[in-house]
Amino acid sequence: MADIMSETWIAFAATGDPNTAKSGLPLWEPYDTLKRPTMIFDKESRVELDPLKEQRIIFEKIN
Repeated sequence: MADIMSETWIAFAATGDPNTAKSGLPLWEPYDTLKRPTMIFDKESRVELDPLKEQRIIFEKIN
């Protein structure tokens, strides 16, 4: 897991794109405020769209 996360961060820092062919991760689309694609690193990593939507909405109402 640490190696995969490191490769992803290094690719992002070097190119602005976290996707690497050897990571084996699903395609991680560029972040935008409509879909909010977020990589969930786990035994089987996945991209979730706006995974903390409910919490975000609560905090937006407070501000």
